Amino acid sequence: MRRWRCQTCAAWRISSSGRRYRLIDRSRTRRLIVVSVSVLLGATALAGCSDGGSSGSSDPQGLARAYGIVTTQCGDASGTEGTAVAIGGGQVLTSAHVIVGATTVVVQTPGGEEIGARIQGVDTDRDLALLAIPDDGFERVEFVEVAQGAAVTGYTRSGPVPVEISEVAMLDVVEVRGTDRSTRAGYRVSGELGSGDSGSGLYTEEGLAASVFATSTEDDSVSWATAASEIEAFLAMEFAESYVCDPDASKLTNLDFEPAA
Repeated sequence: MRRWRCQTCAAWRISSSGRRYRLIDRSRTRRLIVVSVSVLLGATALAGCSDGGSSGSSDPQGLARAYGIVTTQCGDASGTEGTAVAIGGGQVLTSAHVIVGATTVVVQTPGGEEIGARIQGVDTDRDLALLAIPDDGFERVEFVEVAQGAAVTGYTRSGPVPVEISEVAMLDVVEVRGTDRSTRAGYRVSGELGSGDSGSGLYTEEGLAASVFATSTEDDSVSWATAASEIEAFLAMEFAESYVCDPDASKLTNLDFEPAA
């Protein structure tokens, strides 16, 4: 089981083995320094990962569904850039840590169009967020499960990346901008993902398998992703009526929203 905790503004995490990794959003106001420490992170690169080309299976719409995210800062929080997935009907999925410190969120389509987005839902335990934009014409994406060793394709804002599932795991994590711990289904993956790729979708030919949320500080080929089953559970949640910037707290309001029983 992989364990880590927040350290300094949710920008850094540390595993139980003592090695740090970074959340892979990209701050527009300061640069995160990659720091290596002496012991191995709880996940390591998968040996024998393909060097590209034919290894990754893909959803033919995956690239068109890969949106960029740009936020403006809330209070003392930095503005960020990340990646998102158009899951259909004007709904866009990304990582919660990308937008949790935002005043405004803009979605950038592969064609260069910029669209103002409304934050529709946030789950800081699963590190997932749902944005709403005018209907973009996509049908609902299919969600699929994958096994260890599966070849998938990560669709980032800069293009497709061959990725391999190196381990299926239950991830024990600390919530974004909080202290509570939770466990979620996910994957350790091997592929060249990096800065700005939080929220990227991992696809098979059948559909969306996972959403990337973090990468190792010591090995850029090692990342982690949240499984499709967790995404589906997130989409079934009841969300707060609104999420707006609280400048005094430098984060969104209603992050601890719980519907009445």
